[in-house]
Amino acid sequence: MRHFVPPSSTFPIDDGEHRPLADDDISAKLGLFDMSAQGIFLIGLNGHLAWMNAEAIRLTEVREPASVIGKDWLTFWPLKERAGVFAALNSARIGIPAKFAASCPTAERAEVFWEVIVSTDGPLIAGQPTLMAFIQDMTERKTALGKLEWTSTHDGLTGLANRTLFYDLLDQKIERANTGAKFALIAFDLDRFKQINERTGHSGGDSLLKTFASRLISLVPGEGLTARFGGDECVFRRSGPGIPT
Repeated sequence: MRHFVPPSSTFPIDDGEHRPLADDDISAKLGLFDMSAQGIFLIGLNGHLAWMNAEAIRLTEVREPASVIGKDWLTFWPLKERAGVFAALNSARIGIPAKFAASCPTAERAEVFWEVIVSTDGPLIAGQPTLMAFIQDMTERKTALGKLEWTSTHDGLTGLANRTLFYDLLDQKIERANTGAKFALIAFDLDRFKQINERTGHSGGDSLLKTFASRLISLVPGEGLTARFGGDECVFRRSGPGIPT
């Protein structure tokens, strides 16, 4: 895919003028940027998008680049992310590169988690300085990290909290108990689980544990937590009203 460089494009200047986007010298620089494997945006000091390279077009799934050139770059981001984007742009405007990470859907509505670096290294366009924003799709990495974090705090077989997460949350409950909040702990295991394992094999035992865990999860109140400590050993924590003193 070739990047969008319409010869009649204009770059919106802060003083309201519109001047040609690219002469021969700038075209050569943009050609180099266009070969980059990283998505690049050039943004005017007024915050308007001046140019985007082929990789940025591919990543953001913009079908008609002409429809976004000249628009306020901040408005492309969801409202909840704009404070971070705005801060990064302001930092780059005073010469301090900034980095942020935020979620923003592509033009085709695919939800993507982006890592963005904004710097002041953009070329002069029509005599005006520009900011450079380098974007990278970090969705897969974020998902992988989320799975890794979940794995470190949950039992892989049943999906229940593991011992580490249970104790971490228990410490928080103990701190709150000092202010009058109450909770109860119940430790239990499955009767004759060893015999079931011997009769049906580990696959049968695993199936029983999964079914048992599923039923426990459906019974646990919103403030409760069930953890598997190992084998058939589980601990249930209940919080909220109805806990006897």
